[in-house]
Amino acid sequence: MKRVLLTGATGYIGRALTAHLMRVGCHAGYLHLASEEPLADTQATPFRLDTDSSIAEALAAFQPDVVMHLAAVMAPGNTRAMLEANVVFGTLLCEAMVQTGCRALVNTGTFWQYGPSGEYAPNTLYASTKQAFQDVVTWFAIHQGLRAVTLALFDVFGPHDSRPKLITDLVRSVRAGEPVDASTGEQPVCPIYIDDVCSAFEHAGRLVASPDAASGHVVFAADTGIRVSVRAMVEHFMQAVAKPVEVRWGAKPQRTGQIRVPVAGMPVLPGWSPRFDLPAAMQALVRAELLAPEERP
Repeated sequence: MKRVLLTGATGYIGRALTAHLMRVGCHAGYLHLASEEPLADTQATPFRLDTDSSIAEALAAFQPDVVMHLAAVMAPGNTRAMLEANVVFGTLLCEAMVQTGCRALVNTGTFWQYGPSGEYAPNTLYASTKQAFQDVVTWFAIHQGLRAVTLALFDVFGPHDSRPKLITDLVRSVRAGEPVDASTGEQPVCPIYIDDVCSAFEHAGRLVASPDAASGHVVFAADTGIRVSVRAMVEHFMQAVAKPVEVRWGAKPQRTGQIRVPVAGMPVLPGWSPRFDLPAAMQALVRAELLAPEERP
């Protein structure tokens, strides 16, 4: 696997994955909307999407060994935007892949699609759109020879994350010396550090890009096996920063569709395992976010 084309490279996971792939010796390219600024400080090759035909033109020009599809929109109340981004765009991408001869795809799913035993039980319309696209990928695998893996992601966290996440709020709290508002904190989370997410995508890409890979579509979980409450996760963070953080538990309402029993027992990506347990991940987060460069080991 030498050439990888990404969608969603301007998002949090996509940026980290693009940098990771470049570090391990891959040549990365990425599709981006005309409304998005290209990534800065990277050798990755940008391809701007002006029309639907731009997808095939980019694939033909870049000739990737594998496509990694991370682009998605979660916009409650804007159904059209979610359908266009999460179903229509991915379908056009698959068509362009077949047209240009690239048959290897790593897609991105979410544990929000599943109930406790792995049954389909979407907790949001967003999760339903992710499932709808997975069904499209299966059609392309059966009828067009696509070799595809969907990675179901859990609670991804890491440094330099601008998404509205509790971890981001905790880092901001340490810097500003201000309290953090949170829900009751009793709900379970399934944390996975961003570096482990990147290694899972790399490994999945090598699987589908292998000359021995057969056509088909399989879903694997990028699951660390960690299940802790939000309160316990905050405790791990405070141990890593070695100071208390004032958290106003119950100041925020529970999120709509909050998962109370995360899925367990899904097949985990074969040949991959996480490097970071939760204490090590929190230490890495704190080093990257809160220590000056000269203080980092």
